[in-house]
Amino acid sequence: MINFKNFARIAVFSFFVSWNCQAQDAPIPQESKKDDMVYTNVQTIPEFPGGMAAFYSFIGKNYKIPPTFNGTGTVILNYIVEKDGNLTDIKVVRDAGSGTGEEAVRILKLSPKWKPGQQDGVPVRVAYSLPIKLNK
Repeated sequence: MINFKNFARIAVFSFFVSWNCQAQDAPIPQESKKDDMVYTNVQTIPEFPGGMAAFYSFIGKNYKIPPTFNGTGTVILNYIVEKDGNLTDIKVVRDAGSGTGEEAVRILKLSPKWKPGQQDGVPVRVAYSLPIKLNK
């Protein structure tokens, strides 16, 4: 659990990403569609600058629990780490209510560029899922 100075505690639980560090089993797509392909299993996973501990710290320092939220809950987000390290297609999969999902999206939009994931030494788009547990 991560403690925060000026707002409620947030625990960012395990990062649900299914990596097996093996080559993608799917056939290689045609060149015109290869740029659009989103991977879930890659040889080199994307990385937040400074690693996952820095990512959790970034979330903890920037996430502000909405004042109307009381209690506990979990927000789950899906997003894509692009080949250039930007985060796109940020979607709330589970919202704890009272604006908690919107706040999580706001934080991910503030994220600095990540080191992109790679497949066969080439940067690729990679799907991620982030659960954030809230306690107020």
